[in-house]
Amino acid sequence: MYDLIVAGGGPAGSAAAQAAALRGLDVLILEKSEFPRYKPCGGALSRKALSLLDHTLPQWIQERKITGARVHYEDLMLERHRGYDITLLINRSAFDQHLLERALLSGAEAKTEKVLGFRDAGECVHIQTKEGIYKSRFLVIASGCQDGLKREISGRERRKTNGVCLVSEIEAEEERISERLGSILDIHFGVAGGGYGWIFPHRGYYSVGIGGLCSRLH
Repeated sequence: MYDLIVAGGGPAGSAAAQAAALRGLDVLILEKSEFPRYKPCGGALSRKALSLLDHTLPQWIQERKITGARVHYEDLMLERHRGYDITLLINRSAFDQHLLERALLSGAEAKTEKVLGFRDAGECVHIQTKEGIYKSRFLVIASGCQDGLKREISGRERRKTNGVCLVSEIEAEEERISERLGSILDIHFGVAGGGYGWIFPHRGYYSVGIGGLCSRLH
């Protein structure tokens, strides 16, 4: 039996697993996807998010420091710059892999299995996957906002409307990226109901995406 099982090997799950393993707990991460894996994401980490890390990210994960933003709404546009870094653009797949590796180096174990459900068995929790049942004293659910596991605890009903997001990474020369956006984020409101669109200048490519609520998309 494990001391702690973490459902989900993303940033939250890996951070929880690392913290527990460093304190001597026997930890298992159950992640549905084999890492490294692609994650649809703009890849922007705020100063607050960076402050929560217990280390400085390696340079190969850092792609561009951001000091401002250009915000669009219909025919309106507002651009502002700060005299300091407000966001760091990272390679999301590399970032997630890096955090998982730190958890493993701290003593956690990981298996590529999706948690299908769990049951409180009194002195322990039974965690169900396709491979069988695992037992643990505690369970951390870090499988993402779209996963149904959290509803088994919260009791909330399934959302009446779902969100949808489309993202693409478009290669471009560094000189062209610097000329077009430099160190700013390009954000577009009014293009998707309940959401927004973005163009983020990464290293050697743009992250271009749009996300919104299905019920409000036309």
